[in-house]
Amino acid sequence: MQTECRPGRAGTGATRWPGFFHAVAVDFDGTLTESGYPDPGVLAALDETRVGGLRVVIVTGRILAELQAVFPDAGEHADLIVAENGAVLARGDLRRCLAAPVPVSLATALTRRGVACRHGEVLLACHGADEHVVLEEVRRLGLECQLTRNRAELMVLPAGVSKGTGLAAGLAELGISAHNAIAVGDAENDHSLLAAAELGVAVANAVSALKAGADIVLAEADGQGVASFLRGPVLAGRERVHPRRWRITLGTLADGTPASIPASQVNVLVTGVPQRGKSYMAGLISEQLIRLGYSVVIFDPEGDHAGLGRLRDVLVTGTGGNPPSAEDLARTVRHHSGGVVVDLSAVPAGQRARYLEAALR
Repeated sequence: MQTECRPGRAGTGATRWPGFFHAVAVDFDGTLTESGYPDPGVLAALDETRVGGLRVVIVTGRILAELQAVFPDAGEHADLIVAENGAVLARGDLRRCLAAPVPVSLATALTRRGVACRHGEVLLACHGADEHVVLEEVRRLGLECQLTRNRAELMVLPAGVSKGTGLAAGLAELGISAHNAIAVGDAENDHSLLAAAELGVAVANAVSALKAGADIVLAEADGQGVASFLRGPVLAGRERVHPRRWRITLGTLADGTPASIPASQVNVLVTGVPQRGKSYMAGLISEQLIRLGYSVVIFDPEGDHAGLGRLRDVLVTGTGGNPPSAEDLARTVRHHSGGVVVDLSAVPAGQRARYLEAALR
């Protein structure tokens, strides 16, 4: 589903508790700023977002030192920086490389051939016009490296490293699920970034291919578009966008087409007369949510859903009438990213109601 998002009203800066979304990941060049230091109005929008309870992550292809040269106070406007196209994490004074550096032998070979390149902590930065020479040398040296374009720039990275993998590591550092995150970008190297979040957003000046795959396309370019989006209805919870990549299939309609509902940002009530398949439907929905990577807690009063324990990321607890305490359950959910089935079938009905009340609270 692709939606065009129009500018929102200016925020008030008032503190609010996060709703469905807990983090916003924003690319730097071409997204947060057209070039150089971001506009003060854009930085104000980032600060308002953080005051409102959300985490801000800057995800950039730049070498960290080069980002700090043009944006020295980046750490004051973001909770985390993912630099070098997903290869380096920076949080306060802490810095961590997520992959081994590209071999020095490649830089040496490129220099001999007259190709200018810059060393990061992990990547090698070159100009896009030299892509054919870089590829030749990567093949000649037998290196397991990948070439990634960012408009006119070219980055050489270890295989498997992308903005998407960097964002995943950054969100794990912050203790936030990718399903509670939004990503905003503009260029070729932002495809993985948008795919790694619940909602992928492209600014108006984004490359056509990124716009085509985005869940939301903004009506404004770079920083102005980002600022309007941060202050707009989606982040505030007044408007919901349901991407087609997060869907639950319930069955088939009479005309043979699939019957499905959104998996993202919804509450679902399953109701009906007895013995008509409500438990089956609830289990079907839960299983698909777990397979999509959502964290799901199932309170199972009749022992219908213990079979979900066959899934790799599902923990079944409470069997035999000994459910975990509400506090232990909360700790389990906090540290277990998949599904948790709490079997309450052997718990007396009166105690079951009290347990549910305490556990939900």
